[in-house]
Amino acid sequence: MKILMVTGLDIAERDSLTDIAVKRCRLEINYIKFSDLLSEKNFRNLKNTEDLNKLKTLLKKQMETVLTKHIKKNKHIVVNGYFTIKTPYGIFPLLSESFFHIFKPNGIIILETDPENELIDQSTKKQIKEHQDINRDQAELFSTYVGCPFKIIKIDKNNIRETLNKIIETFRMILR
Repeated sequence: MKILMVTGLDIAERDSLTDIAVKRCRLEINYIKFSDLLSEKNFRNLKNTEDLNKLKTLLKKQMETVLTKHIKKNKHIVVNGYFTIKTPYGIFPLLSESFFHIFKPNGIIILETDPENELIDQSTKKQIKEHQDINRDQAELFSTYVGCPFKIIKIDKNNIRETLNKIIETFRMILR
C-alpha cells in the first residue's frame, strides 16, 4: 500500500485530470479529494487568521480519519488537494509537517500550467506563477521531510492526452 499526493491550482485542471488518471491507470486505488472533505463554504467564511488555523486543524483531523480508514483496506491511496490556498491574508499552507510525518506519502505530483498561455491579465498571471512557486517550495519541503520524490508535470492544454499519459505513468511508477 502506497500513498500519492497530487496538488496544483484549479487553473491547472487538477481535479479533472486526477479523476481521469485514477480511472485509467488500472490500479486498485482509494481516491480522496480535499473537496469531498471540506466544502466551498469552509473557504468562503474565513474572517481572520484564526479561522484559517481552525480550517487547517479541521482538514488535518478529517484527513487522518479518512486516511486511517483507507489504509486498513490495504489499497493504494491517491490524495488530491491543495498544499496552499490564496486568502485575503496571503497564501496559507493547509498541510503541516506533522501530517506528512504521520502518513509518509511515497510521492508528490504537482500539476502546473504556464500562466502565459492563459487568457488572463498580467497581474493574475504573476499571482498564479507566485502561487505555483510556493507550492513547489512546499512540495520540496514535504518531500525532504519524508524522503519521497516529487514530480512537476506541466499541463499542455493543447495536448491533454499526452499530459494524462504523463500523470498515469507517474502514478504507475510510484504506486507499483
